[in-house]
Amino acid sequence: PRFEEGDVERERDRLLAELAHRLKQPRSLADDLIDEVIFGAKHPYGRPSDGTPEEVPGIAASDLHSHHQRFYVPTVGFLVVVGDVSRAEMEEILRQQLGDWLTRTSAEPWVTGEVVTSSKDRLHIIDRPEASQSVIRIGRLATKRDTPDYYAMVVLNTILGGRFSSRLNATLREEKGLTYGVQSSFVLRRESGSFLVGTDVDGRVTREAIRSMIEVLSGPAGDQPVTAEELDDAKAYITRRFPARFETQSGILSQLVHTAVYGLPMDYYEHYLDRINAVTLEDVARVATSYLNFDEMKVVLVGKKDEAAGLKADMDGWLTR
Repeated sequence: PRFEEGDVERERDRLLAELAHRLKQPRSLADDLIDEVIFGAKHPYGRPSDGTPEEVPGIAASDLHSHHQRFYVPTVGFLVVVGDVSRAEMEEILRQQLGDWLTRTSAEPWVTGEVVTSSKDRLHIIDRPEASQSVIRIGRLATKRDTPDYYAMVVLNTILGGRFSSRLNATLREEKGLTYGVQSSFVLRRESGSFLVGTDVDGRVTREAIRSMIEVLSGPAGDQPVTAEELDDAKAYITRRFPARFETQSGILSQLVHTAVYGLPMDYYEHYLDRINAVTLEDVARVATSYLNFDEMKVVLVGKKDEAAGLKADMDGWLTR
């Protein structure tokens, strides 16, 4: 690419407009802040992937050219193709179209650095006095994608907040009517990851919603361990949905890219369901104890600060139990 100044300026202006819009969206603010308090503001996972309004104006065409030369090389990338083409045909196309670029190398592997959380505070609030709703995020540092506990984490999250009939949704939506939906997920990457829970609620029930979320999260490692019925049901749910990943070419492509990005073996999906079905109640309990303990959780709230009055004292009280 030429990275001509006019093109760079146009894209820079477009990105700044998108960032300005993002800063007005409570969910975007909550998502960005929970990542920052988990990973730290200096870590790539703790910063908005599109940058900030303070950073973007200083990006010059020369910066893009330098970055491209350092990192857009075949030795640190991969090509995944799904279609009616053989490997030999694809290699010939690459030789014809990419030429000398295929011989370029990079001495700089992409690394993210150490996680250093920017704050010891457990509660973080962005005050929106005019807001009628509260956007809530709860999260903590987790682990790498290649953890041996990955399959137990998938099963646990399915039970906890990974589907409509999960514990979180059953309690906050169906039983208490506090939200239209609440979800949880383990977001695991090559070098680190996080556990996240998110929902929107009427501002007037902010404290009750957070209290209920924490109670549900504490259950699997506390007084409400996962049952054999829940375990079997979660495994069946995962098994039923698994084939849908491979129903389209784009679906197959996405799964193969996943194996390449995370360095998984080529037969990963052949054994996926066997490993899911091998998860035991003891595995789930171990993972819950490791990643659902409340003393490691951070809470982010975007909404009226007044609606959260007393919340910090509540959280301190929960810690002492």
